Amino acid sequence: MYMARMLSEMSTVKRPDGCYIVDQEHYQIVSGYAGELLPSNSNVCNCGISVALQKLENKSHNGMDCIIYTSSFPDCSHCLEKILNLKISKIWHWNSPTTTKELKILEMLEASSIQCEKYTPTRTISINFNN
Repeated sequence: MYMARMLSEMSTVKRPDGCYIVDQEHYQIVSGYAGELLPSNSNVCNCGISVALQKLENKSHNGMDCIIYTSSFPDCSHCLEKILNLKISKIWHWNSPTTTKELKILEMLEASSIQCEKYTPTRTISINFNN
């Protein structure tokens, strides 16, 4: 998840976000960040999830049972459609859905048997430069 957060820092768009897609063994397949690729269609979003999903399709990977780690909750119909078509199994998101639109998307994902879970750090890393 921290890698998705780091990718969002690379973004130069108004709403930065990053996304990693891994397989069931948690090996990275693709990653993307908002603004990384220019969409060929102006109706397509350019968020980190969309970029990573586009790369996944370009790799000819079927996406089945993959896991998405993202710094923002998927909130557009384009990404939702791709996630459902690729049969992604789980989405870990940093930010919780808050808007009515995001809550509806959450319901649709869960109705399609896609687990959605807010990432909660389990460890605190501290660095002491005084020793």
